Order: sequence, then structure tokens, then C-alpha cells
Amino acid sequence: MKVIDGFVRDPELLDAMLKENAWTTLPDDTGWYKGWWDQKPSSLWHLLIHKIWATLPNVYASKGFEYWGNNITAESGGILQWHQDKDEHLFEQSGETISPKIGAVYYPYPSQFTGGYLEIANGNDFDRIERIEPVFNRLVVFDPSQYHRVSKVYSGYRKAFVVNVWQDHTPVVGRPTA
Repeated sequence: MKVIDGFVRDPELLDAMLKENAWTTLPDDTGWYKGWWDQKPSSLWHLLIHKIWATLPNVYASKGFEYWGNNITAESGGILQWHQDKDEHLFEQSGETISPKIGAVYYPYPSQFTGGYLEIANGNDFDRIERIEPVFNRLVVFDPSQYHRVSKVYSGYRKAFVVNVWQDHTPVVGRPTA
């Protein structure tokens, strides 16, 4: 796992993510972006994906990037249960779990809330939980096949941008239709 504070240093990019209407441009479920080497960035979120992953070794061999917004409020129940990121459609159809190789959570919005920590079961061991505070302009890179969750949000509104790199598999969920 890697935690980088002050990740985005470009004030224009930060300002763009702070605009409430930027969040309405995220897909309802998940989005799919092939990558800047194959598809010109067409949104703020594609630019952010490029910024996060441009230095990843062998990124050009990736199938693409699955991304979404993760917005949790106390009023909506305030918690995201333990899970592994995976090809949800494949899992539903066959029970097989195929996860992306690497993922990231970025906190681009200076929300006012209490709770909402990212918790990761290190080695899928629930006795060894890493707990990361959701801080504005913080990037957390981790293995999304490890069980993880968002702890209860007690008050306020927690916003996060999530993106997974798919290197050996293209998930059905989020993949554009022909």
C-alpha cells in the first residue's frame, strides 16, 4: 500500500474536481477508460486517471481502467461493507473471483464528515487491519483483491474517486458496449 498526500499539485485540476457538477459527470455504475495511449482523455476523470497511473510500470499493457465515484453519507447508511473489487458480472454468473491487479482511492473533495475510514484487511486477515483516514487530496494505492471497506460515516458527506487497473482481464461491468 502507498499513501500520497498532496497528490494533485495542478490548481486547475483541483478546482475542476471541487465543482459540484464535476461529480455529475461520473457514470451511474462504473466507467471504462481504455487508456490515454489508445483513447484521448475526454473527461476530467480520464485526466485524473492519467495523472494517477502514468508512471505505473507496464501500464501500456493494461486492458484499461474501471472507475467510479464513491459518495457516502450518514443518511444513506454511512457504510460500505467488506468486499473485494472484482469482475462483478463474472462473479454473479459463475462464482469466480477475478480482481484487478492494483487500485486507488483518491479524495478530491474537502468534505466535512466524521468516520469514513478506508480499512484494508492486510493479507485478508481481519486481525491485521490497516486504517487510512480520508484526507483531502490524498491518494491511496493498494491491492483491491484484499478485503476492504469504508467504516461508518457518522455525519457529513464523504466523496472519493476510485479507479482500478485491469491488466490481464477485461471486466464485463463498466465495459463499453459495441
